[in-house]
Amino acid sequence: MNLSVFIRLFFLLPLLWMESVWATPCASTDYYLTNQAEVDALGETGCTSINGFLYIRNSSDITNLDVLANITSVGDGLRIQSNDALTNLDGLASLTSVGDFLDIHANPALTNVDGLANLT
Repeated sequence: MNLSVFIRLFFLLPLLWMESVWATPCASTDYYLTNQAEVDALGETGCTSINGFLYIRNSSDITNLDVLANITSVGDGLRIQSNDALTNLDGLASLTSVGDFLDIHANPALTNVDGLANLT
């Protein structure tokens, strides 16, 4: 093997390995998060993509989504509904795509949706 091929492989193989580490699908297809403990548990998995739906709803104790900072895509849809204490969506700043729908309503304390700025 000539030296230039070896050098290319030496630098490219770690990049390919890191790409597979970075793109980690979540274990479940759909997530229904109704309290802060469930939000935290999903975030602690470190997964980056949800294949189905992500529902964050009907909660009086979800105060932030910061632990969801790794999530980059939601395959089918995202619904954020009826969360009395949620004030911002900053934890979703890495989110770049949502499949079929994005629905945000009935969140009386929500004053900031800047966390969705990277959504295309």
